[in-house]
Amino acid sequence: AAAKAALSVLSVAATPSETMSSFSFLSASGDTRDFRSTQLRGGDNPNDTGLYLEGLVAYQRYNPVFIFPDIAPDTELDVTWASVAGTIGVGWDFPIGRGWVIRPTGHASLGHVSGDALLVDGPFASRQTDGVDAVDRSLNAFGAGASVTFVREAEYGAWTAEYRLRQTYMEFYPFNEANVGDAKATSNQTSGFARHRYSLKNLKLFDQDTRLVLDAGVVFYHGDEAKVLKTDWIATAGVGLEVDTSQTGLPYVTAGRVMLNAVVGEDFDGFSVGLGLRF
Repeated sequence: AAAKAALSVLSVAATPSETMSSFSFLSASGDTRDFRSTQLRGGDNPNDTGLYLEGLVAYQRYNPVFIFPDIAPDTELDVTWASVAGTIGVGWDFPIGRGWVIRPTGHASLGHVSGDALLVDGPFASRQTDGVDAVDRSLNAFGAGASVTFVREAEYGAWTAEYRLRQTYMEFYPFNEANVGDAKATSNQTSGFARHRYSLKNLKLFDQDTRLVLDAGVVFYHGDEAKVLKTDWIATAGVGLEVDTSQTGLPYVTAGRVMLNAVVGEDFDGFSVGLGLRF
């Protein structure tokens, strides 16, 4: 059970999400839960072909406090899970008309999660215990799965827009770990994302054009991650600026973006700061 919970937490970090910027820092908390994540994610079509390559590196720290009102009303268990994960994806873009592209992608992931627990209130408070004792305080895991993404880019007058709808399913298993039995965790996520840009003709940075950026997204959790996060969804909405860097001499980079997003969920609220690059 402890190994399954640890794998479920790891799956949140290892599953690519459309709702986060390319480089993002997220902090959210509420009702005895604290969730922080740092993610570096990117994807591209190399050589202007249909081939799509994607990569993700993430660090995540999840710190819930469990209360057991029925069996131990005076006891609080403070649990900390820390996860590091890397995921790659290989897919192909198929145009399907009206500016839409469908992108099936296969994913493989490696990760590490460690955990401990502390009785913070009750008759045994301050006694250090092990939150994932069955896996000797830490667990190495691999994951595999696939996703299907619908992508569209459009223009509406002075506005440009991009839309993405993504369904991802991955399974995570421990490896080189004793005493975990047949533990596994499933990540099943549906995410939607929209971003709009508007050129600010009277505002220039580094003598280059600047764009106002508005975005919003939501991810729905259908798998084991929903059980450990205690929420079925997390939504974000934000505002930022994008600067044209094509004439600054930076190799390959055509624009840079800074975003500030609000984050909400069931009994969750917080913020994220995101950085993005366009190539």
